[in-house]
Amino acid sequence: MNIQTLRLITARIDAQPHMDAAGAATVYAALRADLLATGVPESDLPQLTEHLIASMEAAGQWMTADVRAAHLELIARHFLGRAFHAHRSPAGVITVTLT
Repeated sequence: MNIQTLRLITARIDAQPHMDAAGAATVYAALRADLLATGVPESDLPQLTEHLIASMEAAGQWMTADVRAAHLELIARHFLGRAFHAHRSPAGVITVTLT
């Protein structure tokens, strides 16, 4: 994983002023495909999911707990490809645990 990969994720999220469920599913699936096509190994996706979640929060995409939960489910299905739990440390660091 490199800084260009992280910038791609951030730019893709910043380009979306508001994503409903259908739009988010499309964006997450396309982002996954683009990253894998550029040579990002699938084993990097959990760590990239952490950055994706942080980017979504920073962009103000998740206004309510329900919207956040819905997006996390979409990320699991369309970006990571498996279930996970996201945790935030007291310092604000997001970690993803695969389930």
